[in-house]
Amino acid sequence: DNTSDRPDRMSGRPKRKRSQKGSVNSNASNEEVIDVDAADDVQSQSKKRSRNDTSASTNQQSESLLNTHPHSQLPSYLSEAFSDLYSQDGLVVMGRGLGWLSLLCSFVRFYGDAENGYAAASTEENNTNEKKLPSTAYESGDHPTQRKPPLIFVLNLHPNERQVLISTLSSWGTPTNCLPRIVTNEAGQSNERAALYARGGVFVITSRILIVDLLTGVANARDIEGMLVAHAERVVGEKSTEAFILRIFRSQRYFMENSVAGGGSSNGSRGFVKAFTDNPNSLNSGFGKVDKILKSLQVQRLYLYPRFHSAVAEELERQPPTVIELHQPLSDKMKKIQNHLAAAIRSCLRDLRQKCQLVDLSFLFDAGGDKRKRKRDTADEYGLNKYKKSTGGDSTEDWKFTIQQCISTNFSYILGRQLDGDWHRLGRDVKQCVADLRTLSQLFHYLIEYDCVQFWRLLQGVKAMSAASKNPSFWMLNTAGENLFRLAKERVYCLTSVAPDKNASGGGKPVVKLKQILEDKPKDILLLQVLTEVENRWKAKLHKSKERKEDGSSPATSSANVLLMVKDERALRSVSSYLRNGGGKRAVAQNFLNYLDQVQQKVKPMIRPGGLDLDSLPTEQRLLYEEHSRVYNFVYGADNKNQYNQTLEEDRKKLSHRKRKNRKIIEEKTRGVVAADTIRQQAYLDEAVEESRGDMKTS
Repeated sequence: DNTSDRPDRMSGRPKRKRSQKGSVNSNASNEEVIDVDAADDVQSQSKKRSRNDTSASTNQQSESLLNTHPHSQLPSYLSEAFSDLYSQDGLVVMGRGLGWLSLLCSFVRFYGDAENGYAAASTEENNTNEKKLPSTAYESGDHPTQRKPPLIFVLNLHPNERQVLISTLSSWGTPTNCLPRIVTNEAGQSNERAALYARGGVFVITSRILIVDLLTGVANARDIEGMLVAHAERVVGEKSTEAFILRIFRSQRYFMENSVAGGGSSNGSRGFVKAFTDNPNSLNSGFGKVDKILKSLQVQRLYLYPRFHSAVAEELERQPPTVIELHQPLSDKMKKIQNHLAAAIRSCLRDLRQKCQLVDLSFLFDAGGDKRKRKRDTADEYGLNKYKKSTGGDSTEDWKFTIQQCISTNFSYILGRQLDGDWHRLGRDVKQCVADLRTLSQLFHYLIEYDCVQFWRLLQGVKAMSAASKNPSFWMLNTAGENLFRLAKERVYCLTSVAPDKNASGGGKPVVKLKQILEDKPKDILLLQVLTEVENRWKAKLHKSKERKEDGSSPATSSANVLLMVKDERALRSVSSYLRNGGGKRAVAQNFLNYLDQVQQKVKPMIRPGGLDLDSLPTEQRLLYEEHSRVYNFVYGADNKNQYNQTLEEDRKKLSHRKRKNRKIIEEKTRGVVAADTIRQQAYLDEAVEESRGDMKTS
């Protein structure tokens, strides 16, 4: 049969032919044909079957652990995420507010529980498979029958998240000996930490301490079972301390295990790495950032749990909340400020397009479909003028669209991506235009988040930053910039001329006075109205409940709690200050007093003995200096003057120390960097933001 010598069309390999030796009988001389491909298929199927059996046993084990462990009380999608991440290391990306910290707490509880957690499961698995326990056997040296929990490190947690982690585990009924230990710069010397590591358990540790302990041998990589990494979106590149820790941990563990095994490799010798993040937007920035993060974490799996995930959507639809949306309109001056900010952005875009031909502004017009594209064709040369309706009429709708577009467009990110490759070739004026666009885009958000005084102080900080720069911002010199500063100041105070008294001596010159405006933030007004309405309804309900209790029909209703959720800690401090001061002008007056403190600090050296007289100062500066005492009496009264001055002096020392420290950090970060000017300007803007909010005094 000649077909046996032909190569297989699929594999390209000939089929082998084997004949019987020494056979005389023709019937016994039949050729036995062995198909190598069929043998390979059988072997691959057997390997695949064994892998499936292993993965099935692993999933079954994780599901059984979920059913018997306290974290089985988590939502179904978190239990599914636990099973996926437990079976194979990877990065879990969850949507905002879906409870990534609860998922981390379940892993901490599971690995920290020596009796019912990971140590017990590993011992049972090793006994079932009749394998020798690894070098990190979870048995205490003093008590061979007592299991020792594995050594696990939790990285990259914020201080407030550490407290939430401990409180959540305590609310789950976690024993005290199973709670994680927090290791910071106050944890003692290296020998004390080495004694803690030898006992095993879960440690919430800072990255600086752990990298030092790994390099000095205080923490032995062979004893470390694995790492739990929070905020994994920051673990990217060579500059990340967490990425360096994981690289050191994996390499040391690998070489130690190989040296013990005599050059062979053992199962699980690399240790596990499980990472968490709830910031999917940051994964879109840059080129191939997800691949870089996975490479830095040294994992291969990516688990995505957005809100439209089937398990998440099913869990959220079980008890849908009753949502009432309240829309608070902006004040007239805030609307005008938005218009002037949009005009300033258009002028910066026009200047940028004229100075740099590498900029492509089509992203401003392609997002709206064919209708906007047709409008773009009728626009000006650079597509920056306001669009006019083809049917004529008022263009107010188009103007609002321009404002919404300016708010939603991330100019710094898009233009940075376009000019990143040629940034070193650009001139200072082009870089200044990009920085101005970033600043103006942020001012849109700060206008809504800040009160009138904080926004005015921020604008003054931006103006001072521009005056000290080699390339000033030209948008402040045009009409839009001047109107922006004027309206922002009129939200705080204004100068009015009062007709002189006819009976007064000294001529008939008008008297200039300072009038406080202190415009309230619209969101705070709406919040106070809602909380007042809730309080009134609850009082009425409580009153009816007391009446029923007197009649003996039903018990009285207990007090209720109202949960107020905000964006970040700064918004929390702002809302807390507003509600604590009872709302109204008193809350804004506190920030106005901080602003007047700065004015008084500048004026006092000028009116010392031998200096200028108070009347010789500029009118506005003199009126602000005189207004300080009236605002102080309104906020604190006239009795706490000495204590307030002492606190103010301490805050000034903290502020100057923080400023010097920030400037040194900025200089070190920008040394040898191509985009040093941009980083420096952004840092100065952040400094002005912190100073306007008062965060630099509290930190």
